[in-house]
Amino acid sequence: MYASLIHLHSGIAALSILGFIGRGGWLLATGKRPGGKFLRIAPHVVDTLLLVTGLILLGMTGWALATAPWMISKLILLVVYIGLGVATFRAGTGAARTGLFALAVLVFAQIMATAVFKNTAGLLTPFFG
Repeated sequence: MYASLIHLHSGIAALSILGFIGRGGWLLATGKRPGGKFLRIAPHVVDTLLLVTGLILLGMTGWALATAPWMISKLILLVVYIGLGVATFRAGTGAARTGLFALAVLVFAQIMATAVFKNTAGLLTPFFG
């Protein structure tokens, strides 16, 4: 059950970042947010499922935040990623949007690397882990 839930959580994470890259890419290319009800609602559904599966996995580990600092790192980075994502879509200029978008994608990559390596160094784990 745990392994299946990890795979589901990882798949939802992939959907989340692909959706963000798609919507952000559209914004950067056109200067407008992608329209349509589906594109306004789907990201919230996907991200809610991602959070729920993450909380279930955390519960299955016995809420091991104190013994797994990489989980705390992921949670902090998640807040940063959300903030950068919101800022990306609210930024007024192309340069600011592009920078915020790139930072958001980089932070998401750090979250994924932190989870894969189970190390707070994340992307730097091969060098310092």
